[in-house]
Amino acid sequence: MRSSTTAEIRQFVQERFPQFGLNKQKEIVRLLAEIDRRDHCGFDAILLERHYEQKDFLAIKSFLLKRRFPTLTATERASVTYLPCDFLKVQQPGPEAPGEGALFQPKNIYVEKSVSDCGLAERLSCAFPEARVSEIDRYKDFVSRQPEFDLREYNQRLDNVFIIREQFDFFQECPCSAGASSCGYHIMNAGFGCGYDCEYCFLQGYTNAPGILFPGNLDEFFSRFREYYRPGMRLGTGQFTDSLMFDHITRFSSELVGFFRQFPDVVFEFKTKSCNIEHLLRSPASPNIQVSWTLNPERIISSVEHKTASLQERLDAAVQCAKAGFRVGFHFDPIIIYDGWQKEYGELIKEVFNSISVEGIGWISLGGLRMTKTLRQVIEARFPHGLLLNAEQIMETDGKIRYPVRVRREIYRTMIEKIKASGYSGELYLCMEDPELNREVGIRSFGCGRAAPCAG
Repeated sequence: MRSSTTAEIRQFVQERFPQFGLNKQKEIVRLLAEIDRRDHCGFDAILLERHYEQKDFLAIKSFLLKRRFPTLTATERASVTYLPCDFLKVQQPGPEAPGEGALFQPKNIYVEKSVSDCGLAERLSCAFPEARVSEIDRYKDFVSRQPEFDLREYNQRLDNVFIIREQFDFFQECPCSAGASSCGYHIMNAGFGCGYDCEYCFLQGYTNAPGILFPGNLDEFFSRFREYYRPGMRLGTGQFTDSLMFDHITRFSSELVGFFRQFPDVVFEFKTKSCNIEHLLRSPASPNIQVSWTLNPERIISSVEHKTASLQERLDAAVQCAKAGFRVGFHFDPIIIYDGWQKEYGELIKEVFNSISVEGIGWISLGGLRMTKTLRQVIEARFPHGLLLNAEQIMETDGKIRYPVRVRREIYRTMIEKIKASGYSGELYLCMEDPELNREVGIRSFGCGRAAPCAG
């Protein structure tokens, strides 16, 4: 049975519950739509006949909340405050959106005047001879003169590349959630924007960036790092872009490896969902350089992480990097629960350790599916039939929508047990979780940017 349209459900509610005001009707429409989207049961079959005649709005809402969130406790359902009453206009990404194995073909290359003679500008111009190359004074001024951006422009972000001179945000500490244990991670802002379309990606909320941004002054990053440097720190480029997706064009990896090998007490990480490692492997490996992959079962990769490398491609790339002498790492983040998740994540962990020796792994991180209220609305607009929207989550005190803490506790204990059973006792940490939950699952506090040893 097909899912009903919002218009059909709205008309049904208006006819059945004319006694309720507009806002109450919207709440009922939202809950009916959520249930129908997940169960495909038909909105007119969701409410029992006695509820059609029910005049008590709270009783109807309570019934629908229990139907929509059957595994939550009554207290947890009271924390479901993130469901918007209105629906954003659907702006689904087009089928032409490029990703792994597809061609990245920008139509426009904008170069700030101050970096017009940089090697990156020349490489991009040569790589895409049909693209229109324009010189601009400053990216911020250029953007301020453009019409207001929306999701349509975000879906077309790969049409435009900006080569800019970064002047301020060269490095920053990881923006952890309020109250979360610090992971001590530092971000090198060597790019903004990604060509993949992971449904949970927080970058979808940045609809004010009309393209992919690359810095044309990587040498200035290096001079600034000598001032920013802290002994024992770890940092990487994978926060606001995929570290390797564009590397065959930017060739940043060789410059980064060459520079950071001079700081043997610093761990530099390339974080990716790509298998684009050809240029990276041309650089001699260094013990302090790590290449890490975000991992999920293939079911999640194929249905949620659109245009990315497959699980097997990622593991094959990890094997090649390990053989070349690089440390490797893995981020099981976000972990997404569904029927059979324990079994499939367990099989995933076995695949990892069957492929990679535990001695070659720098660290592993775990994190549950989370998002802001705004991001959830964007996900609904871009992927209205995606499985992430069916998650039973609540609004937490840090402003993030998450699985309840009791569920996350089970997730982490399950994952840690399976990881330990594979013989791994190296560094392991939770991403964006508070100290109490870390203690409950056996993760010790850590500092100086280094993760805690796996609970043992």
